[in-house]
Amino acid sequence: MEKNETISLQEPTVKNQTALETTVYALERTLLAWIRTTLALLGSGIALDKGMEYIHQTRVSSGTALFENAHVIGIVLSCFSTLLLFLSTVFSYQRLARLADQLGNGRKAIFSVIATAGLVILLGATISILLLVS
Repeated sequence: MEKNETISLQEPTVKNQTALETTVYALERTLLAWIRTTLALLGSGIALDKGMEYIHQTRVSSGTALFENAHVIGIVLSCFSTLLLFLSTVFSYQRLARLADQLGNGRKAIFSVIATAGLVILLGATISILLLVS
């Protein structure tokens, strides 16, 4: 290829294909990092809920309770982490779907990541509901 020739954006080249695949993998890693972060927040919410419940029970018996509803912080953190993961999954899916259209066969590759995020969202929603009713 000579110096004066330009490459069309529509023309599939090995370099463009590799760049698209690298971008898809980077987006998948980012979504998996969000999953890891929201699982940590969810676990923190559960720990705070149960820990604050224990502290609240010991302080109620001594008459120095901090506040009436001890597990509000855990519920808020659990709901926030579930919402955060849902939003990050939606935005990641939109970006990955755009790139998958350019790759041609990329839709199969993003299914596993989106399915994993969906399972974690379901887990987070279930735990949040269980914390609400307990």
